[in-house]
Amino acid sequence: MTILLCRPRGGFNDCLVQVELARRYAQSHGRRLVLDTRRSGLHAQLTEYFRPGPELRPAPEDLTPDLLAALDAEDSLRPSEVAHRLSSYVPEYRDGHHRDAMTGAVLSFDMGKDHPEKVLLRETSGGGYESLLLLSHLQLHPQIASEIGGRILELGPEHDAVHVRHSDYRSDYKAFLTRLAPALKRRPVLLCTDSREVQEVAPGLLPGIDRLLMLAEVPETDGKPLHVLAEGDVSARNIEMLTDLFALAFARRLWFGSVQIGDDPGQVSGFSLLAEALRRHPKVLSGLFAGAAPEVRAGLEARVAGRGRARLSPSLRMAALRIRLTRRRWDPVLDAKIYQLGRTCWRFGKAGLIETSPVPPLF
Repeated sequence: MTILLCRPRGGFNDCLVQVELARRYAQSHGRRLVLDTRRSGLHAQLTEYFRPGPELRPAPEDLTPDLLAALDAEDSLRPSEVAHRLSSYVPEYRDGHHRDAMTGAVLSFDMGKDHPEKVLLRETSGGGYESLLLLSHLQLHPQIASEIGGRILELGPEHDAVHVRHSDYRSDYKAFLTRLAPALKRRPVLLCTDSREVQEVAPGLLPGIDRLLMLAEVPETDGKPLHVLAEGDVSARNIEMLTDLFALAFARRLWFGSVQIGDDPGQVSGFSLLAEALRRHPKVLSGLFAGAAPEVRAGLEARVAGRGRARLSPSLRMAALRIRLTRRRWDPVLDAKIYQLGRTCWRFGKAGLIETSPVPPLF
């Protein structure tokens, strides 16, 4: 049997995207899919939090010590530079790729064709919207689903939500929240962020709201994103991250701004877009909580039914009109990303991959 070993890197959305891309390849070429997500921002195995649905093929396997030893003994491996070193090679990110530090070899392969090697290694990062498709085939473990669902229900019968990323990717969050405040008057507002600074400053920037909700206190990270922190209680931090994601997705309205990556101020956090994609696809969102306690599942379903069909988030509607909340200028980069999201949701609906009314392109 041939194997594809997937070692995704990056944050949660990147992790899901890379697993889904590997799954598609493994399915097309008849390979076993072995996952090692401990090098991603989860710092844990994806299977510790999710179980595969009955239609997920191939069902992923965790990389165990015995399996790793067997793969280390295999001669037929691509890239060949790390043969017999799967347990010991040191990865580094350089020139846009994850590479073997010793040889400089890219830790991946050409996904466009089949390969004769018995073992293929793919250690990559990169976001997208394939994460939504993978989540449509996963369920949270029952205990985790009940815990996260219960915390969301404690927020009250409904809420608006704001996501602000302000760690490695910087944002003009003060201008964003100041201009957003009038739209949130007399509303309960959930703030999700990876920045202690944002949590401390935000209450003074949102006058007139009903109440400001936060699910957890963000630790001081010195500007590092939460997903790079490997110390501390990783499990608790992952539960908090998942709670943030799904609480954003269950919101009646979801707002988020752009972030600056390098010299480009028109980027959008993949976490924000994943939350928005889930919000617009309630069947996928409900399916993730299929194993929750009956009363929790019923409460979450009532929330979705009460808000009606999820409309395009205000942030995306404004982007579609080429109005950024942080600056008054056209933003073709952001427009392109929003267009891609609309096309992806429309394509999923048309193909029957997600049972929802097809979402037409935004432009």
